[in-house]
Amino acid sequence: MEFFLAFALQVLFVCAVIASPAAPKDGQVVGDGKIVGGYAVEIEKRPFQAALMYRNRFLCGASIISEKMAPNSSSLHKDKHFSVRVGSTHHASGGEVFNVHEVINHPDYDRDTVNMDFALLKLKEPIEFNKKKQPIHLSELWEPVALNSRCTVSGWGETRDYTESNDSLRAVDVFILDPEVCRKAYSKFGDIYNEHMVCAGHMDGGKDACFGDSGGPLICDGRHVGVVSWGADCALAGHPGVYAKSAVIREWIRENSGV
Repeated sequence: MEFFLAFALQVLFVCAVIASPAAPKDGQVVGDGKIVGGYAVEIEKRPFQAALMYRNRFLCGASIISEKMAPNSSSLHKDKHFSVRVGSTHHASGGEVFNVHEVINHPDYDRDTVNMDFALLKLKEPIEFNKKKQPIHLSELWEPVALNSRCTVSGWGETRDYTESNDSLRAVDVFILDPEVCRKAYSKFGDIYNEHMVCAGHMDGGKDACFGDSGGPLICDGRHVGVVSWGADCALAGHPGVYAKSAVIREWIRENSGV
């Protein structure tokens, strides 16, 4: 088993919320998401995208990042009933499903402030890469993303538009904003926005990731820059989305996985 784990596990970024989220009140900080104001996309265009499931029920997004391990939001419970679906445009069918062998929560995760919202997942079986299943490059600390960069976030969360299906993968383009924008936008909740996070979205609202997309990837110029983490309601004007910054856990991933 040790040999298999060393050479056959995958790394993915995934969500933390296991239970279905309650409907948020206006202005409430919420810790998971859905794609709002986006567009349909095929898995071939986002081959790193994966869906996390619990007892075969869809929970949230994930991203393949290597052949050995998997980082994820830190509030996941260590439970044997987690699995991931990869290689499919649909979260409930197609592709392949892999069982999760182990969950490693980040030791500095703070549930109250949602700081360091990461965990690692180990899969029981290896993923064989093809045009529908590919790893995404993880951003390093020395690879900063410029302000106003156009990035993309994707997932299977709710859309708030009954004419749009959330069984099929959707994506939305967002922009990297000055950290002060998010710090001020969420100041009434305390000093919870920090350097371990990424501020991205549209100041006029209408396009965002919110309920159901937690753990989904924020991709900028082919690099995994962040994980959908929290925000105020969904696509709310003046309240961009907040993402856990991938680069800040790069060394932690290496220490725990060798990747």
